[in-house]
Amino acid sequence: MLPTLVNHSTSATRATLDLLNSDPQFRSLVYLAGIRQCLDLKYAAAAHQTIWEYSPRSRAAEDFTAFVDLVEQSAASESLVAHAEV
Repeated sequence: MLPTLVNHSTSATRATLDLLNSDPQFRSLVYLAGIRQCLDLKYAAAAHQTIWEYSPRSRAAEDFTAFVDLVEQSAASESLVAHAEV
């Protein structure tokens, strides 16, 4: 799960993330850092651009890059395990 529009200063965000993190079924499936709330995401969508095209130095671009890096690292680790099992 990838939480979006995350604003860590609100109690609603903190409560939601705490709840997801406390549930053993979901804990390992949630990217708790999430994608922070960022107006640039709306502007990028309106411009029909990715966040990296519209505002590559924005908080949202930084957050999405971190998430993509995590997914790539996870995929690489799984690939190594799969090759080792063969």
